[in-house]
Amino acid sequence: MYDYINEIKHESLQNINSTSNSVLKDIFYQLPFFTCVNKFLNSTYQKDISKYLYCEDTKTPAYEGSYGKTPLIWKEKHFLIKQALSILYQEKRDQIKRKQRGH
Repeated sequence: MYDYINEIKHESLQNINSTSNSVLKDIFYQLPFFTCVNKFLNSTYQKDISKYLYCEDTKTPAYEGSYGKTPLIWKEKHFLIKQALSILYQEKRDQIKRKQRGH
């Protein structure tokens, strides 16, 4: 399964106009053609997403202390989740715009 994902990533990166968002979208849209998307659901990832959303909603830090005391792994997860949600929200906005133009 991950071999296919790496192939999609490689193909997408060869596109002159590729960005990290376009690579993620390419992978996301092609996943259902070769695997069940549920295979990527993981309770640890779901907890990370819940933690991220809670912190965003309540404006509280995930860890006590300054930025320098926050574990690097959480910083990486934070930015990955933030980017993925940004793509999701943009897709939803685009869908709404398409529906409004269609009516």
